[in-house]
Amino acid sequence: MNRPQVLLALAVTAASTGLLGCGASDEIIVDRMVSIADGAGHSFKLEPGRYKVDVTASDDGVTVKFIGCSCPGSEHETQAFSSICELTQTGQVVLDNPTILGSGAGSTVTVKITKLAGS
Repeated sequence: MNRPQVLLALAVTAASTGLLGCGASDEIIVDRMVSIADGAGHSFKLEPGRYKVDVTASDDGVTVKFIGCSCPGSEHETQAFSSICELTQTGQVVLDNPTILGSGAGSTVTVKITKLAGS
């Protein structure tokens, strides 16, 4: 190969491997705070892909479950949850604030869902 062909080959290799900054990167899908009343819930629709889900909650916390995949959530109320999950079909992350005889506290929840690069 002559010099221009070598430079072209290097440029193509760099572009295809993301070395030029144009490669895949993580994408934040949800980054917000929601208030969930006692006995209520909130869900987030997710397209197929691999996601990192981070949740923090006030008071007694919330439960977290995944619909449309076999990823484990939290069986009991929690104030902090973090997991990586792969969805092969459209699914959901559901946050519930279980009621305690109708007299439990609401919960302020921060949710960050990131679609991981390459998914």
